[in-house]
Amino acid sequence: MRKRKKGLFDLSLKELRKKIGYTQEDITAYKQASVSKIEARKDIKISTLLEYINCMGLDVVIKAVKINPEGKEIVSYTLLQTRKNITTRL
Repeated sequence: MRKRKKGLFDLSLKELRKKIGYTQEDITAYKQASVSKIEARKDIKISTLLEYINCMGLDVVIKAVKINPEGKEIVSYTLLQTRKNITTRL
C-alpha cells in the first residue's frame, strides 16, 4: 500500500500548477499573492479548491471509497464532480 504524504493532498496545488505549466499569475480568479497563500495552506475550503482547479481548465472529482487491507478499492461513491465549470453534487 502506498504511504501517504503529510498534508491534505498527494500532490500539492503548487506541484500541480507547475506540472501543467501554469504560473501563479495564470490563476486568474486570484491575485498572485493570494495564490501563494492558497498554495501554502495545509487545509482549504472546497469552494476555493474548485475555483483554483477550474482556473487551470481542470475538473475535480471527490469520492468516498472503501479500501480493503490489500489496498484494493471495494466500493466508491462520487460525492462531487465538476465538468466544464458546472458543479454537480450527487
